[in-house]
Amino acid sequence: MRTLRLLTSLARERSALSLQELAILQGLPVSTVHRLIQVLLAEDFLTKSGPGKLYTLGPAALNLISNTTTDYIRRISEPIMRRLNSETQETVIMGEMVGESAICIASFEGRNTLRMYVQPGSNLPLHSSATGRVLLSNFDEAAARSLLQALAPLKKWTNNTKIEIDEIISHLQIVR
Repeated sequence: MRTLRLLTSLARERSALSLQELAILQGLPVSTVHRLIQVLLAEDFLTKSGPGKLYTLGPAALNLISNTTTDYIRRISEPIMRRLNSETQETVIMGEMVGESAICIASFEGRNTLRMYVQPGSNLPLHSSATGRVLLSNFDEAAARSLLQALAPLKKWTNNTKIEIDEIISHLQIVR
């Protein structure tokens, strides 16, 4: 029951929480919450991000969630995604914000020789993935900046990856 309450707290807060914040929310000792978190991390029900060791729902929890509203949205969107994939021959991804993470909830693989595949449930970097930037562009500048600061330092995946928050915020104007 404690483990389920911990997951429920994270889902309700809709943001990443620290070990101490979770212990306070649960009314449990930090050591007890730490043990629960270790089990949830091992089973991918939680993910740990940032230097502040913040925790968010992980892919396994999101797979459970996907059988609800997300599944309905995915089913409605699939014909459109399939048509877009067919017309462009490119990979088409639908993502959803969960806490501070962009999560793939549906994907149609491109048909070109060089293509990308993203498995549903995968975490997509907000600052460097197209899906992440589209989702981030729905936030006002202050909220987007706050999300990026919580995720700092941002990983430089390639030589062209933008990791400076001001540069990413400026780029969101183009995305919008």
